[in-house]
Amino acid sequence: MKKTIIGSVFMLSGILATMCVIISASMLFSTVRDWNNSRLLKVIYVNELGLPFTIGIILSFIGIIMLSLEYSNKDN
Repeated sequence: MKKTIIGSVFMLSGILATMCVIISASMLFSTVRDWNNSRLLKVIYVNELGLPFTIGIILSFIGIIMLSLEYSNKDN
């Protein structure tokens, strides 16, 4: 039960951090003519938002791995 809660907290906090960075980068990228992923990622990494973005992705993956291991090892 503890690992499920910890995994879900990691996953949700990672998703929240990643989405906040994407939203703030899209606000910086005010002249959106076309949503080209490479241009949005360039805005993220040029404006020093790369570290929180990377940490958010890592936290999400750790949470997903913890949840998948917890649910695959459950003895019911």
